[in-house]
Amino acid sequence: MAIVTLGEGYHNYHHEFQHDYRNGVKPWHFDPTKWIIWTLSRIGLAEKLRRVPEEKIIRAELREAQLRLEASLAAGKLSETRSAAVRAARQRLLEVEERLSTQRQQGIGVADNIAAVVRREIRNAARVLDRINQQRPEIALGVGNLSGPA
Repeated sequence: MAIVTLGEGYHNYHHEFQHDYRNGVKPWHFDPTKWIIWTLSRIGLAEKLRRVPEEKIIRAELREAQLRLEASLAAGKLSETRSAAVRAARQRLLEVEERLSTQRQQGIGVADNIAAVVRREIRNAARVLDRINQQRPEIALGVGNLSGPA
């Protein structure tokens, strides 16, 4: 859909980080506005392009993943096994967040290795939720038999 909407599918990024000139921050994001602004800066028609530091983006991704896991647990529609998997993924995200906070307190920027760990754990958490939702699509939609087995 990003091609049809000319990159506006990533517009929520702009609402989170208003001063960044980009909407799509991943290399594969189709964001022609970003490319136009970048090109204008290269030929001198735009200057002082602002970008959000990678650490803030990572923290926002981490926060979003935690919210998704917590919402899944709060729904109370999961079996004990599935709840345990979600809690384990949530615990790993909390541990990674603690490592990020420790680095920040020590004045260390987000190193590539910790960024990779954070993103890997976010993907793992998303996979846990995806597996649960594939097994019970009604959980993803917020409907279904509350008294039935999960």
